[in-house]
Amino acid sequence: MIRLAPMTAPEFEAYVDASARAFAIESPRLRHLAEKEALAASYEELRELLPTGIATTGQLLWSIFDKDALVGYLHLGVDKSDPASMFVWDLEIAAAHRRRGYARAALTLAMAHVKGLGIRRLGLNVFAENSAAMALYTSMGFGVTQSQMALEL
Repeated sequence: MIRLAPMTAPEFEAYVDASARAFAIESPRLRHLAEKEALAASYEELRELLPTGIATTGQLLWSIFDKDALVGYLHLGVDKSDPASMFVWDLEIAAAHRRRGYARAALTLAMAHVKGLGIRRLGLNVFAENSAAMALYTSMGFGVTQSQMALEL
């Protein structure tokens, strides 16, 4: 049985570090940069999105626990153009805990929570080469709303 708990300050610091590092590696937009530049850009984007950290208005920052074991993080934020919509900014399950249903369970809990707040739409981005995430989101009812393509020259 998993549970979502608001991130503590130390959990938030660990989340920001892990999230920035993962995004710097996974983001096609940052891949052309040197590692140090990509990481700096990733941290900057997080600072812009979360200017007051865990106290940033309109953001839900949760730690995902299985009993007392921290297994991942979930970050949702209100869509500024539609206050009845939220966006999944990040869902990260620690490598040692993947493929055990934690992501699905965390999203299910989060969807029930935000629906209770009056949220009627939940959006997210997934990198095309992340087939596991794509399969998860599709199986949960998420559908493609737009598609971006690029060609490296």
